[in-house]
Amino acid sequence: MDSASGKQNFTVTKGLAHISGYETEIFQDTAFSADEVIDGEDITKEVTQSETLTGETRKITLAHVPVERISMVRVTKQKTVTNLTHGEAGCTDELPDDSVTAIIEVKQGAKFYTAGTDFAFVSETDGLDWSLPGDEPTAFSKYDVTYQYRINAGFTFDATSITVSDSDFLTDEPIDVTYCYRKSVIKCFHTLL
Repeated sequence: MDSASGKQNFTVTKGLAHISGYETEIFQDTAFSADEVIDGEDITKEVTQSETLTGETRKITLAHVPVERISMVRVTKQKTVTNLTHGEAGCTDELPDDSVTAIIEVKQGAKFYTAGTDFAFVSETDGLDWSLPGDEPTAFSKYDVTYQYRINAGFTFDATSITVSDSDFLTDEPIDVTYCYRKSVIKCFHTLL
């Protein structure tokens, strides 16, 4: 690249060339310059995994670089809510987090409840529907639920990777990244013939 003009310099050597789908013979070397245009392309929800753990951070290398901006990094976390209050018999108890993806365990003391038999997970409300004919906790009693849910994670980034500062997400679950990377495009309107 010519630092004074900001243009890319090229040389096409003599010989056989394919130009716009046609085979053409170039009889002499030809030099020309072209403007470089930086263009961005959005990548929506690239699914990746974290690679390294350093203290409280995890590094994620992206497929398309250099990275221009990051819009979102979504990770999966797991938590146990203790002492969730059950409502009336047959009701739906909402969990305290949005974007719940899986119910891992529901129990009250030594009693474990089974999804599909005792309760159904309702993703639209992030709740447990106790209207099934199986067992359920006593009305207005407390029980424990372990579940997984998706959140937007805090991050920093450089040209090739993201560093997620919240390290307690599940590393074996996919990480969704929405970002824009820079593409360098050479706009060339030089006539070779």
